[in-house]
Amino acid sequence: MNRLSTGLVDLDELLGGGVEERAITEFFSPSPRILTLLHHRLILSLVGEGERVVSIHAQEFAGLDPYLLRAMARRIGVDWELVEGRFRLARGFKREDVEALIGEARSTGATVVMVFDPFLHGVTPGMSWGMRDLTREMTVISLNRGGRHPAGGRYHSHTVHALVGMRPLGEAVRAELVKHPSLPPSTAYLTVRELMGRWGGQRPLLEWL
Repeated sequence: MNRLSTGLVDLDELLGGGVEERAITEFFSPSPRILTLLHHRLILSLVGEGERVVSIHAQEFAGLDPYLLRAMARRIGVDWELVEGRFRLARGFKREDVEALIGEARSTGATVVMVFDPFLHGVTPGMSWGMRDLTREMTVISLNRGGRHPAGGRYHSHTVHALVGMRPLGEAVRAELVKHPSLPPSTAYLTVRELMGRWGGQRPLLEWL
């Protein structure tokens, strides 16, 4: 199976080498900050690998900060011209808009579809199966709200191939592999600095406790 790197070594290892192509990988977190930083980092990592990315947002303003995206691109060494050429943003302002954008994603020419906060305006089976249907041709990454369980409920979770919970621990993040077709549940630790493209060296064990 081919996999796409998240740009984060520990997260790639947790997923068995990265995000599986032509599958749905979902990251969920109770922290909007963590989801937003991960979203930006994934865009840049995927674009840097040559993927064409479209990101569908259920929020009018939140979820993508072009200034943060540019700053992170400089930190991790991704040419901004690549971002402008390979990344597109689509916003839906109600549930029907998000469903329509998911259905139209094939027409964008993207190889990767990202959906940020998909269930902000409500839960429908059509949204989950719309994402699943895209995996016939494309890779889908969902960034979803949720603490112990992601928004969308069990029905949605059944449509997802890999599911990773991202729990904030101060300036650290505990990434838990909840569901995977071929790997057992496991855990990895990241830092907010890593998500932003910075690394401050090995941290003492006590900082994780």
